[in-house]
Amino acid sequence: KHDRDVVVAAVSNDGFAPRHAAAALRSDPAVALAAVRNSGRALRHVGVELQKDHGIVLAAIAQDETAIRYVLPELWKDRTLALAAISLHGAGLSYLPENRKNDAEIVLTAVHQNACAFYHAGCALRHDR
Repeated sequence: KHDRDVVVAAVSNDGFAPRHAAAALRSDPAVALAAVRNSGRALRHVGVELQKDHGIVLAAIAQDETAIRYVLPELWKDRTLALAAISLHGAGLSYLPENRKNDAEIVLTAVHQNACAFYHAGCALRHDR
């Protein structure tokens, strides 16, 4: 619970192990990265500051597309992150704010990754002729 090496080993085998680790270790970048590489959904169990780390967020989405639902809403303000995330999980467009759903490049990237993402495009783009 307090031994960094033990916790890194544990999260490498069970991404959800951070929820049992000491708070200081949940905020350790090595622990967080090992956890999300094992299970992307572990993103919700790492320290809040690390939930803002773009590398950790993208590693989580790359491991498990559904991790996109645990991305902090404030991070979608960063267009570069939104574009990178959508390139990994096009259908995740549904989790982005409306302004990103109306961004043509983001929607096109999402649709190239998953054609069904078009259903989550903003009204302005869906009705654009």
